[in-house]
Amino acid sequence: AGERTSAARPSVMSQFTRGQRHTDAHDGAHATAPRRARGGDRQRTRSGQHHPTGRRSDEQVGHPLDPPSGRLRILLVTSFIAAVYFLTSCGSTDTIPPKLYLYGASDTTILLGLQYVDRGIYVEDNASNEDEIEIENDIEDVINFYNDGKTRRTGDYYITYTATDQEGNSDTIGRMVRVNNVSTPFAGSYECRRQQSFFWNDTSYRSTVSADTRTAGRLRISRVYNHYDPSNNRNIFFTVYAELWHPELSQQFSSIYGYLGTVSDPESPFYADMDYDGAIDSIKNFTYLKIQGAPYLDSIGNAEFNIAGSNQNGIPLSRIEYINGEVSKIILKYVITKYDGSNPDQVIEEYIPY
Repeated sequence: AGERTSAARPSVMSQFTRGQRHTDAHDGAHATAPRRARGGDRQRTRSGQHHPTGRRSDEQVGHPLDPPSGRLRILLVTSFIAAVYFLTSCGSTDTIPPKLYLYGASDTTILLGLQYVDRGIYVEDNASNEDEIEIENDIEDVINFYNDGKTRRTGDYYITYTATDQEGNSDTIGRMVRVNNVSTPFAGSYECRRQQSFFWNDTSYRSTVSADTRTAGRLRISRVYNHYDPSNNRNIFFTVYAELWHPELSQQFSSIYGYLGTVSDPESPFYADMDYDGAIDSIKNFTYLKIQGAPYLDSIGNAEFNIAGSNQNGIPLSRIEYINGEVSKIILKYVITKYDGSNPDQVIEEYIPY
């Protein structure tokens, strides 16, 4: 419990409720905030003056029930004003903000495409009751959601909670929420070694594989089919997308989940009921990558080509290989043609982590 400038009182607990005053009481009794102390009834007495001879004279001091003299009246009024000022200026004024505490971890990670359920906070205040504390957060302003509450984009998001008591004292606390793609384990730097091309010699070059920011299970390979173009006197390449694919999962593509949906529902990912670590571990069982046929502009925006992954009996030939549970290489097998379908080139490239 916090401290206050007057007598101590039990703390007040408040469960997190966004954007409105909290109304749900916690289990257990709580004390009502004490009212500000008020001055008691003021008693006034009058005493007679003493005669210089020591004898009391009703002529000189007047009758005990007569109104007080002017000087005494001024003294009484002045004393009353001073007492009121003392009581109002020396009364306890709450300047202590509420204390905020997080339910759950201060740093948490969830998967792209799943709903984020916030654990919330609880609040202690030295004076205000539960229904007198306003708690707000900026979750919807910070995290990118679809209309149904599913996370829409990867990233690190810092949520801020604010609690304000009845006197206007406020304080904040924060939580880091990290939204990751389930394909994150494959992200990193790679050395590409071209094994086959009808037009370009075997070569090696550096490339980067990253997890897509919007589609679960998608890999973004930044430098594919890198070669020297004499007409432009420079190297050109393509950025290609490859989807994690499994024969026992959905064969229908989803813009949110790629090919990671279930057979019965492409919009329900297979890891929907898994925790984060379980989903990441299970994704390392995937060995196939599907490169959907699509037009791609080269790196200088000069020409458009079509790139499509090679398949055999409906099974993608691009794949991921592992050693002791870790990625040893990513192999891409694809066909690249000009936009009109001419000059096809069948390419095999291996991407080795480094």
